[in-house]
This record gives sequence, C-alpha cells and structure tokens, in this order.
Amino acid sequence: MREKSGAELAVVKRDADLNAMANWKTYFTKAEVTGSEKVGDADTYMVKFTKGEETPVTVYFDKKTFYVLRTDLTQETPQGTFPVTVYESDYRDVDGVKLAFASKQEAAGATFEGKITEIKHNVPIEDSKFTKPAN
Repeated sequence: MREKSGAELAVVKRDADLNAMANWKTYFTKAEVTGSEKVGDADTYMVKFTKGEETPVTVYFDKKTFYVLRTDLTQETPQGTFPVTVYESDYRDVDGVKLAFASKQEAAGATFEGKITEIKHNVPIEDSKFTKPAN
C-alpha cells in the first residue's frame, strides 16, 4: 500500500467520478472533437480532452447513444509511464442512470477484464472501511 499524489492521484479522482465526462471542466480545460472512428461495430466521435501540459485523454463516444466506448490515456506510476486503453460495454440502467457493467483495460502488454454484477447507489459504508491499514 502506498499513497498516491500528483498526476497519479488526479487520475484516480477523475476515474472515481461516475459523472466525469459530464463534469469534464472539473478535470480538463479543453475538449475538441478530433475525428470519427469505429470501436467494435459502433461509429464514434473522438474527443480529445486536455489540461495544460498534461498528456491528453481521448474518449470515444458512440454516435447513437453517446455512451463512452473507449478511452485512451497515459498512466503515470512508480514503474514508469505507459499508454492505457479502456473499453466499456454492457450499459444498463441503474436508478435512471446508464452505467457500464463490463470493462476491458489494455496496458503494458496485459489485458484486464472486469464484469460488475450489481450496482447500488447511496449505500451506507462504515467509516472504518476507509481507514488506512498500518504498515
């Protein structure tokens, strides 16, 4: 376990925001449509988000649904900086909000896949769950 800081912490905070794209001005200073591309069978808008000298993040929005289907970013870690591609799919309605229940992440020559079985909003969580363990 280690504490994150700087750009690495900023990415974690952005990733934890389920409304990050709706709140993009909180995390970026500029967004521009840079083209179109197929992601799977879907036609997408490629939108490049930038903030100062930070590495841009490109998000691929489905032209029909506007769901995020792919995100290209650069991850900074103690082991170095490397490109990451995240694919999101299996969008379902949860309390009136469409959320991705499946994701695939490609980074540093590895692929990680995850599937969510259930999402609940506003569930109480004990404060002790957020206590940093002793080293």
